[in-house]
Amino acid sequence: MADSVPRCCGRCSRALGSSAVTGLSGDALCPIADALRRNGRVEFIQMRNEEAGVFAAVAEASLTGNPVAVCGTAGPGVMHLLNGLMDARKEGAAVIAIAGDTVSGLIDSGWVEEVNPATTDGPRQAERE
Repeated sequence: MADSVPRCCGRCSRALGSSAVTGLSGDALCPIADALRRNGRVEFIQMRNEEAGVFAAVAEASLTGNPVAVCGTAGPGVMHLLNGLMDARKEGAAVIAIAGDTVSGLIDSGWVEEVNPATTDGPRQAERE
């Protein structure tokens, strides 16, 4: 069977020492949640919202020292991950964000939930000379 991004997410999470992925699945992330369910070794913990998922991931990563993945669905879901990701950065916790995206044909079309997760990474710390 051909490999896929969702299957790779499950294998990589397990290889990094994580036994769970937290977050909220939506249309863009249903294949990942399904692949984790089929994997059987990495649990997908469905949260009420992305904020709860990312802060749970930060807590687990801080307590265990292992990287933890968090999922946020497309558009506003990606934005809801930012507070927790900034917290992870300050805490030095290894958190991996898996962000959904808009359907390829609608990228740069002004679609209502379009947010580019590749360029939305919060404020960057100024480099010191």
